[in-house]
Amino acid sequence: MASNKSNVRRRIGEPLTLPALEELGYIKKGFECLPGPMSADKWSGQYQIFISKGMTTLPTSPVGKVFISALSDSKEVNLKVESFLINENPGSEPTLHRTKAVLVCNNDPVCSLKDYSASIEFRTPEGKLIEALSHDVEARYRWGRCKCRAGKISVSNKVKGPLSSYWSLMHAARGLAEDELPEKAFSVFEDSGLIRSGQYLRLKECRELQTGSGNLRLKCCSRRGAGILPVEYWTDTQGRFIAMISSSLVYVFDSMAAEALPPAVEAQIQKMREE
Repeated sequence: MASNKSNVRRRIGEPLTLPALEELGYIKKGFECLPGPMSADKWSGQYQIFISKGMTTLPTSPVGKVFISALSDSKEVNLKVESFLINENPGSEPTLHRTKAVLVCNNDPVCSLKDYSASIEFRTPEGKLIEALSHDVEARYRWGRCKCRAGKISVSNKVKGPLSSYWSLMHAARGLAEDELPEKAFSVFEDSGLIRSGQYLRLKECRELQTGSGNLRLKCCSRRGAGILPVEYWTDTQGRFIAMISSSLVYVFDSMAAEALPPAVEAQIQKMREE
């Protein structure tokens, strides 16, 4: 694969993987900047968001950030997620899209959803709320049916199989042993309230990497199914969720990211988190 230092623009020509992200300049080389081991029942992480446009010479600056924390016991998993994404708008100023969500899930192989609540906001660079685009989302899943309200619209849908979610699958993939992947199809609840059925989680690969502090064993689980491109979850044997590759969106550990967000954006994110 061509180096991103080449002056000639080339297609990447292969699916994105963790080593490919390293070669393309999204993440630092060597995997020496990972935080310490994390426990099975309590973990957290900050992730930079990049967009891959399929070329080796396009900019690799981050376009957002995600904060996620999880606390679990034998029955439930409680997740808190705060996602910030810069939306570039041709002909006008960019907006900052924030999703702040709380999820209560069952502690099962797909971290199936019980309750979901989120506030979705769009703000100008000055921090002004764009009310026409902002709304709340609430969902409750019981006995095969999901009741969801997004803004003023309420729907009730019958769901095929267990109902996982976009974010709780990060926790599920992190905790699954290599021989414990769920065999049956499940559905996935997206932040917008959309439900995708016919989804599967499969072990794609395991690999050993040499680092300065010893060997690092990585596991990649791949979500495949109707209506999506593959989503890949990279974890390791020390309980760390390292990266998620979701179509063109790439989420990597903040400490591993090769570049940081502009200081003005970081300051706006920090201010919004303190509100």
